[in-house]
Amino acid sequence: MLRDISNGVEVPDSVLEANDLRIGIVAFAYLALVLVSLVVFLVWVHRTAQNAHSFSKKVEHSPGWCVGWFFIPIMNLFRPFQAMKQVWEASATSGQTSGIVNAWWTFYIISGIIAQFSMRIGARAESVEELMNSDLLDLVISPVDFVLCILTILLIRKLSVMQSQKNRSLHEENADGNFLSDNCPKCGEEVDRSQSICQMCGADLD
Repeated sequence: MLRDISNGVEVPDSVLEANDLRIGIVAFAYLALVLVSLVVFLVWVHRTAQNAHSFSKKVEHSPGWCVGWFFIPIMNLFRPFQAMKQVWEASATSGQTSGIVNAWWTFYIISGIIAQFSMRIGARAESVEELMNSDLLDLVISPVDFVLCILTILLIRKLSVMQSQKNRSLHEENADGNFLSDNCPKCGEEVDRSQSICQMCGADLD
């Protein structure tokens, strides 16, 4: 339709209004889907970070900040990636590399850059040609977002399986009496579960 208008073809107002309505409905449905997906993903990130903290003390980012970094300007360009890498490393066993985390974050950044360009061009558009350029960027971002969605799903599935395996392995070691260390529920320091009192804060471990 934009091409027809740029070529001087007269488009009836009823057709323009119907097209605007369709675009509005699609945009609303897309926004709702994105918001629901974002909430579900961030809940998963928080839970996964909590699990990682129970596996290792080397995870520097708290579960809250693993989520919060996504909303802090500048920091959201690298902190969520660093946090996810630490979560992966705490959950991994030997031979499990974090290549999928690297790929996921690469496409996340690329998608964000293209989306920013498209939004700014669309907001400043004053001609049909500029609107067409914005639409072209939207077409470019579609396959990028598709790959990003696939990588996100793979990341969730892989990391969830890894944490389940890690948790099962730790429980088996505890059952065999080979793994007696854990974290104090009060101060968070590593303690010997063969003792009844935390040596750091004096909390009851029974």
